[in-house]
Amino acid sequence: MEQSIRFREKEEPSPGSLLIRVAITGAILFIVAWMTGACIAPQANTAPDAPFPQEIPPLPFADNPDPTLCGLPQSDGRKGVITGEYNSEVVQPIVYLYNSHLRESIVGQVYPGTKVKITLRQSNPSLDYFFVETIDVDPPQKGWAPAPFVEIEQ
Repeated sequence: MEQSIRFREKEEPSPGSLLIRVAITGAILFIVAWMTGACIAPQANTAPDAPFPQEIPPLPFADNPDPTLCGLPQSDGRKGVITGEYNSEVVQPIVYLYNSHLRESIVGQVYPGTKVKITLRQSNPSLDYFFVETIDVDPPQKGWAPAPFVEIEQ
């Protein structure tokens, strides 16, 4: 009994199937790039080595309109984490620490996720500030951080 084997001729892919293949390949490459970026994201135990900005960047929330109405700093002793988040969205990939609640100059910078010791708090009409010192960060950073960027540990 003799069997014949027939091979189908290779068909050219249709433009639609080629487009699907390209889209799937692109999605896979995007996922791999995203996962690689997540693996090499900056660690919260190092301070950014980028230079401070020339100008003080605006905050994504209201600042205190009249500095003369701001409260006096009070002792604190809690710990917290710098988040860089506002309305559940990371808006500051590098969080700046300031010389005072007036934000006249930047004196430090940290990555979101950095653990801090809160040594002072200042209650103000519109925006509170915390004087924070980093924990286990090289080089150590300290300065005033806007309250929305600080999550207090319970």
